[in-house]
Formats: sequence, C-alpha cells, structure tokens
Amino acid sequence: MSERTGRDCTYLLCKYVIELYRDIYLRHPTKSDVEQLYAAHQAKHGFPGMLGSIDCTHWKWENCPNAWRGQFMQGDHGVPTLILEAVVSQDIWFWHPFIGDGIYPEYATIVKSYSFPTDEKRKLFKLEQESARKDVERAFEVLKQKTIEEEGKAICSYTGNDILNPPVVIQVGSPTYFSRVLEIQNRETHHNLRHDLTDHIWERQFLGQNDNEDEEDEGGDDEADGVSDDNDDE
Repeated sequence: MSERTGRDCTYLLCKYVIELYRDIYLRHPTKSDVEQLYAAHQAKHGFPGMLGSIDCTHWKWENCPNAWRGQFMQGDHGVPTLILEAVVSQDIWFWHPFIGDGIYPEYATIVKSYSFPTDEKRKLFKLEQESARKDVERAFEVLKQKTIEEEGKAICSYTGNDILNPPVVIQVGSPTYFSRVLEIQNRETHHNLRHDLTDHIWERQFLGQNDNEDEEDEGGDDEADGVSDDNDDE
C-alpha cells in the first residue's frame, strides 16, 4: 500500500467514525451534562464544580517509524510510546483525550494536589484529590484492555432534544484570545481555588462527624425512652 493510499484510508476511517458517533460519543457537553457531572462528582468525591479528572498514560506505539524511535523512547518503558492525556468523568467517559505532554499545569481550571503537604488539612486534601483521580486511572486501564462495553451507567445521557453548546470560535492572536489565555493560566486563581477547596474538604469532614454524632444521640434517646416504657409496663 502506498503512503498516499494509507493516508486516504485513514482519513476516510476517521471521517466515518465521526459521522457515526458524533452526536452521542464525540459531542461537546451540554448544559444539562455539566449540571449532572457537577452533582455526580460532588456526591462521589465531595468536590463542588468538578467536571472530571485529568491524568496521562504512556501508550505503546507499535508502528512507530524507525527514524522516530529514539525521539519517543522512554527509559522505563523500553518501547516507543505516546503520552495520552485525558479528562474523564467518574463513569469513565472520555470527554477530552489528546496526545501531548506537560501534565498538571497551574491553570485556573485544574486543581493540583500538594506535593509535600505540611499540615493535616492539606494531607486530607491530598488524599481526597488522589482518590478522585482514580477515576481517570481506572479509565486508562479499561481503555488498554481494548474492550469497552456500554453498561448503561453513564452519568449523562443524550437525546435528540438536547441543545448542544457550539464551541466559541476565537481567532488566534486576537485580543480576546490573549485575554482568555491569561485568564486560564492565572496562577493566583489556581492557588486560590485549591485553598478554597482545601478548606471545603476539611470542613466537610467535621460536618459529617457532627451529623454522625447527632444520629448517635438521637439513637441513644430512643433507646432510653424504650427502657422507660418497659419500666412503666412493669
């Protein structure tokens, strides 16, 4: 097969995959999707405003050209690999996969863990954040098995009545473009968000403890009333 024929076949394959699966599996999230993802992740992990988890994995490049092997070799893998990065929701739905590098930048839209937490509050946040990140790690494990089945457990469901949010087209190099880049890459916003979430997770822990204590107190009152009733009967 010639190089041109291989390129044309690959193009046609991608084209028909998009046509077949675009509306359900290759679409942008709707407003309803975002609301459902927020609710599901807050209920599961306790993080408000969480769309999903981001992580990367090394994907074996079996047909890597010999001329490129050295460029894509990693010492701990022994074979050429590509770095697959993805944003995945708790139901292992891939919302945004891409090939790249430079994972975990200090962006306003990404919450990083603490490399060296110095107190109990930060240690708790690190544990909770790493627990939430297992969603995307589990998704990579499923993907590498090369067998993905629809089990009806998706957080979001698509119907023909859903209104898709068209992507906003911003001209590269325009004032709007640079404004958005600066907004996303704002390190101060990143650190303020992590600080607020750290406080939220810490306070949520004690709120849960207080709720459990209240339930125990109520249970103890019921038991005491029962004993009192028995004595009255005697």
